[in-house]
Amino acid sequence: MFLQFSLNQDTFSWTIIRPISVWGPWMVEPYINFFQAISQGWYLHIGKGHYKRSMGYVENIAHQIHSILIAPQEKVDKKTFYVGDPEPTDLYEFAEEVRKKMNAPKIKKMPLWLAKSFAKVGDILKFLGWTNVPLTTFRLNNITTEYIFDLSPIMEICNGKLPYSREIAIERTVEWFKNHK
Repeated sequence: MFLQFSLNQDTFSWTIIRPISVWGPWMVEPYINFFQAISQGWYLHIGKGHYKRSMGYVENIAHQIHSILIAPQEKVDKKTFYVGDPEPTDLYEFAEEVRKKMNAPKIKKMPLWLAKSFAKVGDILKFLGWTNVPLTTFRLNNITTEYIFDLSPIMEICNGKLPYSREIAIERTVEWFKNHK
């Protein structure tokens, strides 16, 4: 049986909100693991790269969503907004800032060639049935690929302002992390 229906796009208003890599209090994977690895001294930064990624602190994202909800309809109707922090985050610098706030051990670096070797072994282990392999080729590619989105449209809706700087966001997250391990 096939059902067919149509909606007139002019009868309602809509906006699509696309959160980007959300971190902060109440976070889940992968960032809870990232903070845990840093705090326990087993985070390894892969290669010499300063991989950049669009990320978003949860309370800033909540502010952005609120800004969309109260914005004039003509500014948000039938539009898609990526929400997150406006500047891409350098993952090594971010890890170092988190480490310092946690007073955690120094971050070690793993050469890219070694990480690729471990990833290939991880691929084999995954093929053999190990479901939670720490590193696979797929995961290594995700780690070393930059994901950068244009957040200027949402920043325009927010008048260019977010309530929390990265430094304060990290402080708030580390405080939450220490109290909710």
